[in-house]
Amino acid sequence: MYLQTGLHSTFHVGYSCIFFPTPCKDSKSCIASYLDTKPAPKLEIKVYTSTRGMGAKESDLKLVWINTTFDVHDTVEKTVNISIPYKVRNNGTMYLHAFVVPKGQDPFQTLYESYKYTPITTYSLPQSEFFSLVTDTAKNKTSPDIPITHLRQRVIISVMADSIQFDRRAMPMEIHRLIKPSPDGDYLPMLYIDQLAFRTKDLVVS
Repeated sequence: MYLQTGLHSTFHVGYSCIFFPTPCKDSKSCIASYLDTKPAPKLEIKVYTSTRGMGAKESDLKLVWINTTFDVHDTVEKTVNISIPYKVRNNGTMYLHAFVVPKGQDPFQTLYESYKYTPITTYSLPQSEFFSLVTDTAKNKTSPDIPITHLRQRVIISVMADSIQFDRRAMPMEIHRLIKPSPDGDYLPMLYIDQLAFRTKDLVVS
């Protein structure tokens, strides 16, 4: 699997919200970025796979990549090997879990973690057969439709690198959902996994 991590500078929340924040003028309602902490925090990113999605525990996860010198302003590309369990091949689902934490901290213990997860497999017709169905339906009427497990071979993980002070009273609900406050009152790095970059041709038979 090919992983890419990098920065992002504009707020695109699905297709429903494009948000360009105005400068926060009232300090009582402003919330600053954890990335503005002095001295600048050192971060690391940890990526795991699991057959469990929401509610997965540490014991459910398998570490596949760690970058202990993670910089939100850099773009990093990495190819990792992933083992597909029989449970996944037999119409199960595999998930990717990504954590950004202060360097050296345990993502399952710290209160400073940014976290997202996404499914990385799908159960569908083989891609060659799928495209044949689109282009030549009659030809495939006599062939069996046997779905199999496909793996997403490309995943893009992004972190917002802009230093923005938000006005709590002016944020739409879509942005509120992305923000996680730290114990110090600022907001942690905004992490997301780019679903809009997903392409059918990136699927491979697992």
